Amino acid sequence: MKEKILIRGTNWIGDAVMTLPAISYLKRANPGARLDVVARPWVSPVYRCHPGINQVIDYPCGPGITRRISGMIQASLVLRRRRYDRGVLLPNSLESALLFRLAGIGHVLGYSTDFRSMLLERPVPVPSDKEKRHHVFYYLDLVRSLRPSNVEMKGSACKRKLDFHITEDEKKRARAFLTGISQQEHQKDRLFFTGFNPGAAFGPAKCWPASRFKDLAGLLLRAFPGMHILVFGTKKEKEIADKIRTADPKRVTSLCGQTSLMEAMSLINELDLLVSNDSGLMHVAAACSTPLIALFGSTNPVATGPWSEDARIISLGLECAPCMSRTCPRDFECMLGIRAEDVFTAARDMLENRLKGAT
Repeated sequence: MKEKILIRGTNWIGDAVMTLPAISYLKRANPGARLDVVARPWVSPVYRCHPGINQVIDYPCGPGITRRISGMIQASLVLRRRRYDRGVLLPNSLESALLFRLAGIGHVLGYSTDFRSMLLERPVPVPSDKEKRHHVFYYLDLVRSLRPSNVEMKGSACKRKLDFHITEDEKKRARAFLTGISQQEHQKDRLFFTGFNPGAAFGPAKCWPASRFKDLAGLLLRAFPGMHILVFGTKKEKEIADKIRTADPKRVTSLCGQTSLMEAMSLINELDLLVSNDSGLMHVAAACSTPLIALFGSTNPVATGPWSEDARIISLGLECAPCMSRTCPRDFECMLGIRAEDVFTAARDMLENRLKGAT
């Protein structure tokens, strides 16, 4: 009978992408096992794109402690009926350990954080060099302790290539949307598409100013007459997108608040370039192997940079960085010091190389 392993997915899109190599390792080390993931609905599409996962189970969540407890009990009853042999906790939370205990999973592995060691069969100490290496290795180290193996960490771990596959149906829908934009512009030749992601969940200290994105849009649209820019984000970024669109309203489209995560991922998969703050969609572009320029200020590109071989990180490397602050306590030089011209130069080089390869 197949061993059944349940993985608790992380709660943030970027973290979810960074856990994918660990899941790939688990699959290679346990080729006959069934791997399921339980994750919050807003992050589950990331896990559904991993070919080694058998099923993704949505973990319900609502505002307030009462709904959170209710969601945990509801999910634990569903999981208990599935009779999992082992559990792997990728998040560090006490809540995730409680969920697996309520689900009756006896063999649970996780890092010994948040006072949860007593709930784990195998509590693993947090690596002392966590912030000095990429977080991909933080998750890989955890799963390797579950079942050490001679399996090589090829592909996803060594070549910065992630196991991540958008379905053909989703690709077709994304391409149809982009074709519609080309038809509206009466473009005979194929338009090529650049994406901007001006938001970030952690706070404004991670965000390059909207005025710089607007300036970058102007530079790119003048240099590349066949370009169209898509601005990604939630409803919160709509105002920012509207400001960026003033560079050329006909050639800049705002998708803020208009796409699901799956739709956004499918469109990013079709882009010729994405320019992004350190964010979940930055990691999605890395997972899709989409050419990427990542802008870093307050956060640490060594630990959470894009896991991709086709990405450029632009960071000033100031003495105060990475401060990991939500808002800048000083003069915001880490982001204000990044000029639109600098990003344009990097973008132009990446786009020209890509266009040459397409001819």
